Amino acid sequence: MAELVKPLLLALVLAVAIGFALPFIFANHMSGMAVIGLIMAAWIAIATVQELRLRIASREQKLPALVKLGRSHWGMVLGHVGFAVVIIGIALVQNYEVERTVRMAPGDTFVQAPYSFTFKSLKHREGSNWISDAAKFEISRHDKVIGTVLSEKRFYTIQRQIQTKTALQVNPLRDLYIAMGEELGDGSWAVRIQIKPFVRWIWFGGVLMALGGLLSMTDKRYRLQRKKIVPVQAKEANV
Repeated sequence: MAELVKPLLLALVLAVAIGFALPFIFANHMSGMAVIGLIMAAWIAIATVQELRLRIASREQKLPALVKLGRSHWGMVLGHVGFAVVIIGIALVQNYEVERTVRMAPGDTFVQAPYSFTFKSLKHREGSNWISDAAKFEISRHDKVIGTVLSEKRFYTIQRQIQTKTALQVNPLRDLYIAMGEELGDGSWAVRIQIKPFVRWIWFGGVLMALGGLLSMTDKRYRLQRKKIVPVQAKEANV
């Protein structure tokens, strides 16, 4: 334990610093639960890196020593890092997601800092068995346009069903959703706007954990161990 105390304490100090710094960088305000989640995630990730460093600390050639680590060991690393990524995604999306339903007409702008959503136009369309209203929205961040998306409300006349196409604008750090609701009269609509920071990290972390599990399963040491166990069990059965 004496050898582990120092690196774990160092990892904890760095994790606390990261846990308090990231909310101000990405959200400009602090949430207690988000800080706790980020500290946990950072501690797991940093401690995993520390474990790798300690494992090759006595080796003269560091890179070859890393390469020679078994698949099960790298599977463990991927599993821990993936778990940390999932915690980051959950902590941030649960504490910093925004969902608003607003009344908007063409030409209106809704601001949810640092984003602004402008209802640019509305187009009525008709098909063989459907009619729809398609709304174009322009999304800006800090007054700089970052994209244009289309949200559609379609009504199928034969099936008597309504289908809503949600506009989506994504990057690795956040997802933006815009969905058309009901028409409210005087040309305005109920529009649902969602901002979900780091939501894709939840899925990405799950993929990393799954890859870690698959990588561990391919480690030949487990197959050799099974070959040793099976003959012993067979011998005991004969006895």
